[in-house]
Amino acid sequence: MNFALLVGKNDPLSGYFYEYLEKLKLYPSAIIIDKKELSSKDTYIIKKRVGNLLYTNPIEKLNTRSEIFIVDNHNNLETINIINNLKIDFLINGGTPRIIKKELINHLKIGILNAHPGILPYYRGCSCVEWSILNNHPVGVTVHLMDHAIDEGNIIEKKVVDVSKCKTYQEIRTEVYKSSFELISIVSKKICENKILEDTFLRQYEGKYWEPMNSMKEKEVIKLVENKKYKYLFKINMNNINVDNILNKSIKLQ
Repeated sequence: MNFALLVGKNDPLSGYFYEYLEKLKLYPSAIIIDKKELSSKDTYIIKKRVGNLLYTNPIEKLNTRSEIFIVDNHNNLETINIINNLKIDFLINGGTPRIIKKELINHLKIGILNAHPGILPYYRGCSCVEWSILNNHPVGVTVHLMDHAIDEGNIIEKKVVDVSKCKTYQEIRTEVYKSSFELISIVSKKICENKILEDTFLRQYEGKYWEPMNSMKEKEVIKLVENKKYKYLFKINMNNINVDNILNKSIKLQ
């Protein structure tokens, strides 16, 4: 089973995807870098979320065992030719700067894996970590297949993130990022070893989309954490959490 990693040029977090894959002795056949650089706005958002808790780690700084390709646009024929030549079965979204088109998705045997920082289908869209904290819900990560619609592709695996050792909002955000790198790497290894089959992927029929959180509510979130009002800051047995039961009782899916 062959796979490749999609990343954007100078994405400050892209190298983490490779590092976490490497920990599992899993190496992409290719790293496909889109020439489009991460916007200053997106760079600012990452910095605001994690501060200095995650060091800048763009893929370009790493010595990798994978073949490197630089393309004008991940949606272009260049990428499809790479997929064909290397017989790529699936891609990992390590920070593409593009809205992926269905032509690329449909060209793959399995599809494109994405690690979403929220529990699907209850937390689609934006600021899902922040909305989860404000709603006093567990924060989590879902690995799913990318689709033409936002966060609506088939669910492969999801995980509640243990934030009981976190003291600040930035520490929570950092834990979620790390869990995203880890879970998508674990899922990729299982797919490569045929331990997860496509017929076990969960189709999403309904969901809840969340808009970007405004600055006033973000300040509320930070205060909730600082004042220890967010209940998941306290040690809870993660094995006893049925996150779907918790969220299904309080979030109306559409």
